[in-house]
Amino acid sequence: MRSPRSTLTLSTFLLLLSLAPSSSTCPPPPHPSGTFNVTLASGRVFQLFTPWSEYPCSSYCTGPPRDKRPVVINWHGCNSHVPVAAYQEQVSRVEQAASDYGYYALTPVGTREGLIAEFGWNTHGIKCGEIGVDDFGFADDLLGWVEENLCADMERVYSTGFSTGAFHSYALGCTRPGRFRGVAPVAGSMGRLYK
Repeated sequence: MRSPRSTLTLSTFLLLLSLAPSSSTCPPPPHPSGTFNVTLASGRVFQLFTPWSEYPCSSYCTGPPRDKRPVVINWHGCNSHVPVAAYQEQVSRVEQAASDYGYYALTPVGTREGLIAEFGWNTHGIKCGEIGVDDFGFADDLLGWVEENLCADMERVYSTGFSTGAFHSYALGCTRPGRFRGVAPVAGSMGRLYK
């Protein structure tokens, strides 16, 4: 039996087969390469990895890309591992693959109901986040932010996730087929709504 880490890595690898560089260029980016947290106007948070202009990055790298790059949104499962985004990166290795292949990786942070509850998503088939929170709206806000702030190829946006993050990836692929080129869920099933 494969571990979740090897399964997610395999899914990510298969997803990367369609991530060839784009020829479109962008103005100088307003952000550096590397990993940092971003807070949207709504107060929701995600971790952003911005690739270097050359990949994989050697001993000297020149900064963020000026050509449009693909985007992978990496949704965590319902869990209480804090920090949530760092734990998702540890088990998925999506950021490492983003560094190796030169794409943007976003790891959104879910909400939780109460102080001891797990962080998660309110999606079709499962509710793990704070009651009443619209995680589909959060995904739309993320995509809007990406389009405005990154040198991203919006024709090559992908969603992956583990467990409830997989549920959310399926739901986003089904409800927003024009926004996501593909989804690669891991260890989660498609809800009954999509049969």
